[in-house]
Amino acid sequence: PSFNEDASSVDMLDSVKNMNGAADFDSGVFADLWSGALLSSLSANQHLVGSLETVELSSSYHDDKLGNAMKMISKLIATRDIRGVDRDIFYISMSGWDAHKNLPWNEENHLPLLDGAIQAFSNEMKAMGIW
Repeated sequence: PSFNEDASSVDMLDSVKNMNGAADFDSGVFADLWSGALLSSLSANQHLVGSLETVELSSSYHDDKLGNAMKMISKLIATRDIRGVDRDIFYISMSGWDAHKNLPWNEENHLPLLDGAIQAFSNEMKAMGIW
């Protein structure tokens, strides 16, 4: 049989944990360190996913790249106490602003998207009592 014929995230996680358990004599110098870091990372990821699943936002975000990014940032901010952080740094980019011609078209199409995302984020921060 292959490693994991019926792969799913649950099955895969269990398989990775089993493969990266305690190292033995033949594992190599950094085996314990690498396995420990991997298992710690997987645990932190499970904690983050579980935390994000509990968040219910009060604001409505546009279903586009920028709106989804701002929504995720709002969820991460909402989980700051669960994650044990005082502050985070987030970076979002929105391409399409470099217009050597058709500047009015570019502004007419991009500014409403930006405005909607910032407005939804602002509303959410106010609803959370952060702003």
